[in-house]
Amino acid sequence: MIAQMASFATVDGIGKMNTQFGSLNAAMTSNQALQASSLVGRDVLVPGNEGMKKATGGVAGMVKLPQAVDGAVVRIENGQGQILRTIDLGAKSAGDHRVEWDGNDENGNPMPEGKYNVRVSGLIAGKSQEFEVSTYANVNSVLLGNGDGNVMLNLAGFESPVKLAEVLEVGNADVSTVSKG
Repeated sequence: MIAQMASFATVDGIGKMNTQFGSLNAAMTSNQALQASSLVGRDVLVPGNEGMKKATGGVAGMVKLPQAVDGAVVRIENGQGQILRTIDLGAKSAGDHRVEWDGNDENGNPMPEGKYNVRVSGLIAGKSQEFEVSTYANVNSVLLGNGDGNVMLNLAGFESPVKLAEVLEVGNADVSTVSKG
């Protein structure tokens, strides 16, 4: 009889603890959403090579190089994969490197507003290799997710929201003053 009473007390305690964890999770999600709301109107760096070009200016991002690279080249492509511009970066050391495109094609003509792919390749030990690129996007709004504790960001030009946890950097994507590249 005493063992049964102890079991009931344990089950009741676990139930109360689950309720308290649920409340803690809701409070943390609310706090994250409040913090994320300060990102609205700002640029964030997110994984992926797709960047949104505004009517003026270009696209900025970061490339992660696992080791030193010879002959690094940035390729800007439209949605159909047509190369609009190539930018020679030359030799680069291992690490993260900012990549900027001024929004013009090879002939210096401004490209229209829209989505563009930023691809980076280079030579490692004489073999051509593609590298991971992340691009900046402007935060339009914040979503609380679907009760799973994830705070989501609606980004300009993105069809689906991005998790706040995927943001790599809050920074400046303004390339309107870039004179080359």
